[in-house]
Amino acid sequence: MLVPIPDPRPAAAKPADMRFPVPISAKRPLFPNHLFRPRSSIGFSARLLSSPLIEKMLQRQTPAVKASVKNRIQAMSKFFDIIPKELRPKLKIVDVGAADLGPGTDPYNALLSYDDVVVFGFEPNSEKCQQRNDNSGENKKYFPKFVGDGSNRTFHIMQNPFTSSLYEPNDSILNCFQRMNLPLISSEEVETICLDDINELDAIDFLKIDVQGAELDVLRGANKLLSKTLIVHTEVEFIPMYKDQPLYSDVDIFLRERGFLLHRFIDIFSRQMKPMILNNDVFSKGSQIIYADGAIFVRDFSNIKNLSNEEILKTSCILHDVYKSLDFVGFLLNEFDTRNNSTFLHAYLNMCNSRNADSKG
Repeated sequence: MLVPIPDPRPAAAKPADMRFPVPISAKRPLFPNHLFRPRSSIGFSARLLSSPLIEKMLQRQTPAVKASVKNRIQAMSKFFDIIPKELRPKLKIVDVGAADLGPGTDPYNALLSYDDVVVFGFEPNSEKCQQRNDNSGENKKYFPKFVGDGSNRTFHIMQNPFTSSLYEPNDSILNCFQRMNLPLISSEEVETICLDDINELDAIDFLKIDVQGAELDVLRGANKLLSKTLIVHTEVEFIPMYKDQPLYSDVDIFLRERGFLLHRFIDIFSRQMKPMILNNDVFSKGSQIIYADGAIFVRDFSNIKNLSNEEILKTSCILHDVYKSLDFVGFLLNEFDTRNNSTFLHAYLNMCNSRNADSKG
């Protein structure tokens, strides 16, 4: 989620991106080139992605820069490298709120290098939706539709289009923070559709949702599909940025009732509360968490035996390539090997350990 933060400073004094205001120096690369030599792979890339130093260096860069660096790290290894081609399942991705934030910024970008990946995206802004279709291959299709619970709603259009929402901005909360106002420009009546009503969708491997407070509406409209969904990556708010919006706790309860568990959060956002301005920087983090770009939900792993072999491989691929959840992948592969008398866990551990050792050498 991006927040509009009007800035009176002249253009030359403004940072490249208002949420991550410190641009990269043109004189020095963000990370040393040796971090990306071919010998680096699974173990090393996982340590890079979880490194506090990397997180700190990326914290205040633009979304495109963050995506570029993370993609270079993630490209060091792919889960399907250890899986024979004949066993590699086809992945289906559904992207609700598919506005393009720049090359490589989709959270599922690491999966797009596979030939058999299909993406169904929904972006209600017709112009932005057409741009996505123009820049996409045949395996990615985007539709200018509002996804929700199937009801007629009022769409609130903000000064920053990325913050427009089916919910009205909650100024009483937003005004407590530095530069968090969401100026409302206009509103229009719209019709929402349910994912359950889309004939082309019979199952979802990776469901990404970014709809500015209306995440639970999307999930309610996918009640049937959720029983055939493996991973949900959804933005969530911890405080009501929009009036009467569902919060993280509501999303968590809804998904737990349908067989999901929270795996982790991605990019938790905060902002200083007024009147404090520490280090003369109104854009720096505060103590109050506001939202997370991603709350990652997985199928209840205590019932792993309910997953098919194909679902285990799909989940493993997503968790490794997108999130580098190495131990979770090992847990899944152990179940797969037990069922099939295979040795994929051994191959995976050997790859992680041997490459990690090599990266230290």
